[in-house]
Amino acid sequence: MKPKHHIYFFCLTTTFWTFFFLGGLWSNYYQKWPWYWQLIIVDWIPIVILIYRAPQLVRQAIETSPMRAALWLAFYFSVPFLAYDFIYLHLFKGLHFSYLANYWYLTAFSVVPWIVFPLIAVGLKR
Repeated sequence: MKPKHHIYFFCLTTTFWTFFFLGGLWSNYYQKWPWYWQLIIVDWIPIVILIYRAPQLVRQAIETSPMRAALWLAFYFSVPFLAYDFIYLHLFKGLHFSYLANYWYLTAFSVVPWIVFPLIAVGLKR
């Protein structure tokens, strides 16, 4: 990917995380919600949006192959989220690594891009 794509996708995912962070501040980062709302709001709605937008994002980032673009996108839609959650939950709030289980809905979403984007890339190759 070109440097402008790296910057764009990093800013896009940072903005996406910021909205979820700000939206979750009043509810202790969604901990006060029932588990099914955590699943719907923090996992399922973003997954649907990701599946809907993934083909366009992969096409936008393609330079050599769809799979290479898909892997970069999976990186940008998972690693920064994990890093930001680590900074907030572990370093700022002082939670130990048990936050990965307690905030399961955040941890679960970090796997999704590694499934969605490569599947989209395979579909685009056909």
